[in-house]
Amino acid sequence: MNVKRICLTVGLLLLCTTLPNNVSAVEIKQGKPAPDFSLNTLDGKSLKLSDYKGKKVILNFWATWCAPCKTEMPIIEAYHKEIKDQNIVVIAVNLTNEDQSVKAVNQYVDKLNLTFPIPLDKKGEVSDLYQILTIPTTFFIDEKGMLQQKVIGPLNEALIQQLIKET
Repeated sequence: MNVKRICLTVGLLLLCTTLPNNVSAVEIKQGKPAPDFSLNTLDGKSLKLSDYKGKKVILNFWATWCAPCKTEMPIIEAYHKEIKDQNIVVIAVNLTNEDQSVKAVNQYVDKLNLTFPIPLDKKGEVSDLYQILTIPTTFFIDEKGMLQQKVIGPLNEALIQQLIKET
């Protein structure tokens, strides 16, 4: 094993096992409660995850520069329109602290005509809380507020429908 590979491995282990100082160790896994958070949305409203208890939640983490996010956003929007009158909500948390600007997020949302809530994680606290290392990452949360599924990478329509049925 060469020195670069050893350094890379040690660095990844440290990255994966170390949380920022301001984040308490929360267990993010299937069957555990989804950590609650409150953020302001792109349109200035306050959004609190616990306000959606009683509904299934598709909680997506994304940024405007993320190529796979660009692929999945129209699919998520189409699904959101399809389930609008059902007991399911889409929440797409923008990693604003890692994105270009709020203006860029607004332009992106306008260009794609996204209509689901977009909370802005300006300080990275929610992405830290959910231990987001790769985007897009999506969590499927049941009506009781319990984490049921986690998907790293872009969603497609069939996968969304399958995971919602399992949630």
